[in-house]
Amino acid sequence: MISTRVRSLVFSCVLLVTGPAFAEEVGVRKFPVPQQGVFQLQVPKSWKDRVSQPPGSTTPTIVLTGGGGEAFEVSLTPLWRTRPGTPLADPAEIKRKVESAADQAKQQSVERELVIQEVKGDSSVGYYFSATDRAPKPGEFKHMLQGMIRAGELLVLFTVLTQDGGDSIRRASIAVLESATYTNDVGSSSSSGAGRPDAIQITQTDTHYVLTVPVSRLVMQFPKGTLVLADPETGGGTSSPRYFYFKDRESPLIASGWFESQQGFAGIQKFWADEVASWNNRLPAPQNVAFSKTGGWETIAYEIPVPGVTNTNLRAQWVQAGTWIDLHLSLTNRQTASEARARLVAFLTSVSVEEKK
Repeated sequence: MISTRVRSLVFSCVLLVTGPAFAEEVGVRKFPVPQQGVFQLQVPKSWKDRVSQPPGSTTPTIVLTGGGGEAFEVSLTPLWRTRPGTPLADPAEIKRKVESAADQAKQQSVERELVIQEVKGDSSVGYYFSATDRAPKPGEFKHMLQGMIRAGELLVLFTVLTQDGGDSIRRASIAVLESATYTNDVGSSSSSGAGRPDAIQITQTDTHYVLTVPVSRLVMQFPKGTLVLADPETGGGTSSPRYFYFKDRESPLIASGWFESQQGFAGIQKFWADEVASWNNRLPAPQNVAFSKTGGWETIAYEIPVPGVTNTNLRAQWVQAGTWIDLHLSLTNRQTASEARARLVAFLTSVSVEEKK
């Protein structure tokens, strides 16, 4: 295939995907760009994702995977302007960069000339080329599609690697790119809070989400698993720039909450009384309310009556170093209340809170 050396010269980014192309329902995935905003894609719901960001690197690489089917690899690495005044790359500049990459790739391709093609979505525009490796090594991919798009203020570098018969995969990859959008709206709960010292910032490691507010001394993190950043129902406290909301793609688990000042926390009993009063009869009265402690968290477990299922909630409060973290875990399924509570407590024990060093 096109060698690793040449691919690193061109764009140096890889994202692994296996599975059928867009023959299934897609869903929106949101990926926080550290201290910048949120990069968004429409991705088949069966695909899994992770984000890799090597130590010392400022650019994350999004990794999507799917179970079974034809193997292929794609890369998506978003880059942003280092200075706000720097002009955005226009389509002509993007095309020149892709042409330069094609000149390097054709040194090892079957094709003597690599045709530059346009990719254009509602919020994205760019170019790519396709190349066939003239001498792939065992286990390497034979076909490569590579290019660059601009989505809002982001430049996104991408590579698609396939074997023979991968036309449908390449088409699906272009569809993912056409769906790309970017927002740096610091008022959105999905934003990383760029430019606001009082707004939530959400970054990712290979295995964890990391949350903090710049003016806070605390950092909270928890395993990513199959959780994704999502849009909550709007209104009330969810409009706060310090609000976060995650949904599990494979189960009805939700993890949400706020970072607030410690001064706002008057104790667990007062917190709970105010919380129930704020429902203003919009929700049924909570059942089986139980106060407890898990590690450094003060917790309240309860159920909300829902016909046919169990809606179990765990409100967990952490107060330290001037910051109050209110974490709300909920699970709605047909498990018993005790089983659902055990699962929520297990998740809570995986959450760590530390002071910034």
